[in-house]
Amino acid sequence: YQVDMSAMDAALYFVTIQTENGSVTKRIVKK
Repeated sequence: YQVDMSAMDAALYFVTIQTENGSVTKRIVKK
């Protein structure tokens, strides 16, 4: 999947993805 982050401020984001096998948390750094 893709997320358009062009309108978001530069920061550290945590994204939690729910799947049928559980959840995964990803760290995204927007500079």
